[in-house]
Amino acid sequence: MTAQSLAHLPENDLWGGLTLIDKVRAVCEAHKLFAEELGLDEISQRRLETELRRAGYRITQARISQMVYTVHRLLPVIPIALEGGLGRPDVEGIRRMACTENPSTPRPPSPCIPMSLTN
Repeated sequence: MTAQSLAHLPENDLWGGLTLIDKVRAVCEAHKLFAEELGLDEISQRRLETELRRAGYRITQARISQMVYTVHRLLPVIPIALEGGLGRPDVEGIRRMACTENPSTPRPPSPCIPMSLTN
């Protein structure tokens, strides 16, 4: 992702041109970009929130956490549904059910997606 494509993220999101998985991929790509720019191997979700807001994309840490859940828990098992447009309300419902059934489920790792899941 380039700084130019990051600049288009808020506009594309505003006009509804992105599916949830498109947004997730864009935020994960931004995570990698910011980590590289800052010379860090990893940045926290809070730091990512701050950097994205500085770049003009309003997002919360809670939404980033949901994106991490989507890419690490759901994308490997329901990629076709996500690619087909499964949205945030659906993911929230799945996450609620999963947490209710197994509250001790470990947290997923960082927001960055393995490249094999981005294509």
